[in-house]
Amino acid sequence: MKRTKNKRPQKDAKQWAWIVFLVLVSFSIVSSYMGQQNKVVDMSYTELLKRFESGHIKSIEVRTQDRSVLGQYTDPNTKKVVKFKSNYIETPALVKHLQDPKLKVKVNPNDSSWAWSLFLQAILPFLLIAGLWFFIFRQANGANNQAMTFGKSRATKYTVG
Repeated sequence: MKRTKNKRPQKDAKQWAWIVFLVLVSFSIVSSYMGQQNKVVDMSYTELLKRFESGHIKSIEVRTQDRSVLGQYTDPNTKKVVKFKSNYIETPALVKHLQDPKLKVKVNPNDSSWAWSLFLQAILPFLLIAGLWFFIFRQANGANNQAMTFGKSRATKYTVG
């Protein structure tokens, strides 16, 4: 009697590969929708100075590398906190507003989070596609050219004698 090999570990590996793939795809979809809720409003420099003068800005992060500021202000009409981004010019008026003791100021000379963002949004999908491509061709090579053997009987002729 012919013994059959146990192919259970190979099936488990395929199943786990699909589970990991589906989890990554669902994470990508969910994170893209979650990112839209924290919408950042672009603000001009003159509007930024007006918001400083009115006292609505709560906190600000100065990014010196790309000469931009990120911050939060309270909208006087809706009383909601709004995130904003603006480019800045170093003027005495801006420096005076940044020295306000009620304002939370954070200076970030070099922002290293762009590398992770670039990796997750641009490079990771290509790596997943390349991994899937490699997985498919590896399985095709492991089949010993059995791709065209469908419909053929593997039965052998039994002869007495």
